[in-house]
Amino acid sequence: MTTIGSADLDAVTGPMKHITAEERERAALTVCHYATDTADAAELLAMLGLAEPKPAPIPPAPTTPRFARNGPARRHIISLRDAHDISLARIALAAGLRNHTVGEILRSETSLQSTVDAILAVTVEDCAPPIVECECGATFARRANGNQRCTHCLLGQVPVGPAREHVKLLRARLTLKQIRAMSGFSEDTIRRIGSPDVHLARTHIAPETEARILALEIPGATT
Repeated sequence: MTTIGSADLDAVTGPMKHITAEERERAALTVCHYATDTADAAELLAMLGLAEPKPAPIPPAPTTPRFARNGPARRHIISLRDAHDISLARIALAAGLRNHTVGEILRSETSLQSTVDAILAVTVEDCAPPIVECECGATFARRANGNQRCTHCLLGQVPVGPAREHVKLLRARLTLKQIRAMSGFSEDTIRRIGSPDVHLARTHIAPETEARILALEIPGATT
């Protein structure tokens, strides 16, 4: 229970000086019985008509969203896209916006000020895709869609290593034409699978291709 003295009561009652001492004492006893603090006492006294009630605070007026012209943001997007070959999806990811929002900036005249500010804050470094490691061990630049698997794993391809070694053994005993006839693959495909040239050779092939290559028997090979 809050203890309120006569000074406190005077401060609370304000201009209500015409109330008798007996009435003020009764009010003080009532307030002390029910109030939990000075603010609560003031409210109770106002309810009893012993003090002027405080006016309710006026809520702030709702703020209108600020809009800005898209010109600077549009030029910045075009610069990132054309001069640095950065996709709109990557720009949206760096700005924390949706893809269609970035597209709307290119098509419309105005946008929210916060959207324009987010675009103008994007740098070339922000758009650099992070390097991640695939489950197969390969590292690659992650795409804007957040995919964590490399292209070869997404396509279900396998490393060409075992098939390349088998083609090498085949070519030691057979010509390309003979291997083509046995496998049904073109000579160019066989050449690219078996080539050690990193610019010419394939690094991954379909599992079906690997199975067909490994199924070819090597003439004269002992089992």
